[in-house]
Amino acid sequence: MWIDVLADLGMSIQMFFRSTPSDDVVNLNRNMLSRSARFQSYLQEHSKKVEKDDAVRYVIGKANPDRALKDERYAEKLERKLIKALK
Repeated sequence: MWIDVLADLGMSIQMFFRSTPSDDVVNLNRNMLSRSARFQSYLQEHSKKVEKDDAVRYVIGKANPDRALKDERYAEKLERKLIKALK
């Protein structure tokens, strides 16, 4: 429980110090990631959270969708980050 609280606090602090991606970048990355079956289910099931939650938008906006579609290890890492942000 404390680990989750610290992880959420760390994510909030990280978002505060880094610039948040623009809406255009987030939407572009979301559209590109939705082409992959791996990310499509997450993006459809949690569509409201993707639109509203800053942590989820930050993860999607900072992602490299071209690399995620080509590199399996990067896709797994991005999937873990996305799952963590969706919780």
